[in-house]
Amino acid sequence: MPGYKSGGPVRSVANFVDELGDKFDFRIVTSDRDSLDKEPYQDILVDGWNTIGKATVYYASPKTLSLTGVSKLIKATRYDTLYLNSFFDLTFTGIPVLYCKFFSEKRIPIIISQRGEFSSGALEIFPFKKMLFIKLVIFLGLCKDFIWHATSDLESEDIKRIVGVGEDKIVVARNLPEKANILGVSSNNKKYNLNKEPIRLVFLSRISFKKNLDYALSILEKIKIPLIFDIYGVIDDDKYWNACQKKISHMPANIIVEYKGAVPHEDVISVLSTYDLFFFPTQGENYGHVIAEAMIAGLPVLISDQTPWSDIENLGVGFVKKLEDRDGFIDTIQNRVNNIHHDAFEVTY
Repeated sequence: MPGYKSGGPVRSVANFVDELGDKFDFRIVTSDRDSLDKEPYQDILVDGWNTIGKATVYYASPKTLSLTGVSKLIKATRYDTLYLNSFFDLTFTGIPVLYCKFFSEKRIPIIISQRGEFSSGALEIFPFKKMLFIKLVIFLGLCKDFIWHATSDLESEDIKRIVGVGEDKIVVARNLPEKANILGVSSNNKKYNLNKEPIRLVFLSRISFKKNLDYALSILEKIKIPLIFDIYGVIDDDKYWNACQKKISHMPANIIVEYKGAVPHEDVISVLSTYDLFFFPTQGENYGHVIAEAMIAGLPVLISDQTPWSDIENLGVGFVKKLEDRDGFIDTIQNRVNNIHHDAFEVTY
């Protein structure tokens, strides 16, 4: 905190610190700036410890985030367990692991949460480099003693498949929702399209290959009924975003698409609550905080089957489709348009 541009992992850490911070002493090392930002946060002590909520946070400057700087920081910090939030991050995972394995005199348990990095969709990005890196780490025995944190049974299977570890090395502990969001939902009635205007779809996530925005656009270009599609999120990959913009420029006249920029975390639910359908055909989520936030906002969701939210259709809060089933996505949106226009309704929560 206060970062939000990296998406779900920030929320995951913030939520379990909020839930467990009275029982454990959390000392968090992070960057002094948000993802892709060039300037540090305001009103923090850089390269020093800050009290943030229930945690103590060290906001490290770029000069500190070096092999020498990170190693010194780890050596100088008292801790009983090291919890890492990525498998592939060389600075925040690679350096700590190398230090603990080869330079530290004490043997501290290492918990690693790979945050969906082993999903099939995530591994399609630079697949050769990633698989080579995984094989090298396994060959050198760097992850031999890891305790693997999976946030779903699906993610647990990914870890077994990619790293080859047994169930005894994996603990499934599901992500926690944000209590503040749940308690802060407005009690006002939410009205959906009572004037039969074009329905409004929304995509809110990082703009990157894994999140599958280009797939969403290819589905929408097949829809025959007028609708509005607004896109929110940090542009993580300029090349990918340029490809999406080309698709947007060729959309049929009945589909209005607009990029709205990034949304600070505290505004996500209020933004989502103004739409009719959350469209998120992601290639893989270990949790998908934004899916939970959409449902908290009273917004039906249309998602791929590459998330843990496989039972939402049974709960009547959304739709799940396989990515191979393009017609299923098209029909669901088309039917959603027809149903909203035929049966205008109010939701009170």
